[in-house]
Amino acid sequence: MTTSAPARQAPPALGPGFRVFWGSCAVSLAGDALRGITVILWLYDAWGGSARAVALGVLFERLPTLVVGPGMGVLADRYDRKQILIVSNVSRAAGSGAILWGMLSGSVPLVLGALAASAIGGSAGSAARGAVLPQLVAKGALVRANSSMTTTEQVSYILGPLLGALLYSKAGPAVALTADAVSFVVAALLQRRLPSQPVARRATASDQGREEVTDRDLAATGVRAGVRALLDSRDRTLAVALGTYLCVVLQAGINNTVLVAFLPAALNRPEGDVALFSLTNGVAQVLVAGLLISFAARLAPVSALSLSAWAMVGGGWVLAGSTSLYMALAGVLIIALASAPLQISFTTLRQTRVPDALQGRATGLVSTLSGTAFLVASQVGAWLADHASPRVSLVGSAAALTTGAILTLLLRRAASHAH
Repeated sequence: MTTSAPARQAPPALGPGFRVFWGSCAVSLAGDALRGITVILWLYDAWGGSARAVALGVLFERLPTLVVGPGMGVLADRYDRKQILIVSNVSRAAGSGAILWGMLSGSVPLVLGALAASAIGGSAGSAARGAVLPQLVAKGALVRANSSMTTTEQVSYILGPLLGALLYSKAGPAVALTADAVSFVVAALLQRRLPSQPVARRATASDQGREEVTDRDLAATGVRAGVRALLDSRDRTLAVALGTYLCVVLQAGINNTVLVAFLPAALNRPEGDVALFSLTNGVAQVLVAGLLISFAARLAPVSALSLSAWAMVGGGWVLAGSTSLYMALAGVLIIALASAPLQISFTTLRQTRVPDALQGRATGLVSTLSGTAFLVASQVGAWLADHASPRVSLVGSAAALTTGAILTLLLRRAASHAH
């Protein structure tokens, strides 16, 4: 959705409410990164170096979120989103304590159960977080705000695991998980300074670019109302963008699972070199998202999403056809450079095309769809790598990106019909 020239020349300021929101999210993201690496390392050690333990940890953390995601979206639309954020972080702090108790007791089932319970509390916060941002900043500042959030998220993905691994190796899980719990408490305290986020009102005629919300929409379940909001019959822009986004998620699920096997099988490199891919991906996304903060006023989400999708296609095929580590890193770099603007553009489209009263439901449904796509792609990618070859899986990954890019050809047509 494009903006007028004056809005691009003088974008609205983000304001103090966003700064408080950003600070609380930065702290909780750091906690996420600390917890993630600590749980992985502990499970790996507890099960005698078994990769299955790590996979089981991922399953217990992600599956509950997929199941309850749409329902949490309904909560985020019906209750004060500020209070949901606070309660979510407090519950996650308690979850960190329960995980640590399980670790000190040497109980894998207790650790997995606490991880699943904490993930449910976190999913409520995720739905509320995705719905709060459009109420904190002006519509013209959303791209800049989303760029700031993406940059912070990627920085946490780079620094958090390094810090968590260091704490775990030097001091054990107690220090790492205590720091994790403290981060969630600090985030909750910061969120108390946010303005109240009462039950979202219906859209009015003054909400340009947003459809009217009916009592039926507000009473609908998370799935039905979320589908209605995302697949608007009069504006297919968001529906097409969602298709492209899910294709990118499929690629991520395959690549994250297969690259560790692709290195020794196709490039004759040690598995440990997979860390180079993670570092390349994280640094590239931080740099691009950081640049977009400065150039956000010039970014048209529909055009940016289309260009990013086609750039990722090039990176996907370079990676699938790579014959050396450097060629593979080049493919990962291209994908990473285009990933940040695509993510930011899709998020901005969702925030501007969905009524405020349904933001929680739409966020919850997108989270469920993308999480499901990631898990399915990772399983299919692993199966193909075992029964054919890791390169075949990466060809499938590149094909998913190509499909997503082809879908963007429909974006401008959908946007023009919306007007």
